[in-house]
Amino acid sequence: MSKYTGADVERVLDLYRTTLLSSREVADRCNVGRQSAADWIRQAGLSRTRNASRQYPRRLKRDILERYNAGESTRDLEASTGVSRSTISRWINKARLMRSISVATSMGQSKTPWSVVVQVAGLRNQGKLYREIAAETGVPIGSIGALLKRFENSQKLDKRLNYKREYARRKTSTAETP
Repeated sequence: MSKYTGADVERVLDLYRTTLLSSREVADRCNVGRQSAADWIRQAGLSRTRNASRQYPRRLKRDILERYNAGESTRDLEASTGVSRSTISRWINKARLMRSISVATSMGQSKTPWSVVVQVAGLRNQGKLYREIAAETGVPIGSIGALLKRFENSQKLDKRLNYKREYARRKTSTAETP
């Protein structure tokens, strides 16, 4: 008969999923045996290997981005989650390009809505001058170039992501054929 309950197992697995603690640290925090915790984590398919690149839980990543968007600094996020600031910054930059969060600018105002960025890019593709675009959209003339650059960067990211998806698809399809 086991001295641990199902609640103990769930507590260990939940703590391991939501933090970057090792199985040993999780076991110590949950007051369970280290080997038991390691076995439960391995059986649940959650074990992390030292040589593999670290895979963070999606929920942790989403929570970090939400907390950053709410105004928490990357330094505070690093201290509370254990995820390095460079990783957090990479996630923030990718999220900005993917338009999934609206990160405040240095002036404290939110960025121009994506629909306006697309409208500016469309008008520029029609051959309109910056002053004509500014008059039509209400965007300051000095911001037009930055918005076009933002649109261009998102297009580059889309191309990279599509390339990676296509590469992964080809790799799996060639691996499946004998």
